Amino acid sequence: MVLALFFVLPKTPIIIALFSIFMGLLWLSTVPLTAGLVATMFGTKHMGSLYGLVFLSHQIGAFSGALLGGLIYAAYGNYDIVWLATVVLALLSAALHMGTACIFVLGGFANKDRLKSYGFLIPSK
Repeated sequence: MVLALFFVLPKTPIIIALFSIFMGLLWLSTVPLTAGLVATMFGTKHMGSLYGLVFLSHQIGAFSGALLGGLIYAAYGNYDIVWLATVVLALLSAALHMGTACIFVLGGFANKDRLKSYGFLIPSK
């Protein structure tokens, strides 16, 4: 939305300043949440290494997605296959994350008291 408004509105100093403020607030806004999730799930002893792996995998995925999207467009002349692959991968990712969360919580790996204090509903065995 912020990018769309930036492209549509005239480029005045105020618009550019507002764009910069909102992009600064919104861009990568999931980073603190992801770091907190890693710390909650695995503790803080190896936080640097674990979060480094999370961020590295994110960057590899971003690079691969851009590269493969470009290669597929070059080969077929449209993005139809890319869109289909994106939908399939998003659904697969959601299913894997839901399964991981269930295994993590129900398998006894999580600090259930801490998760309950955050508002998570933890089923009893």
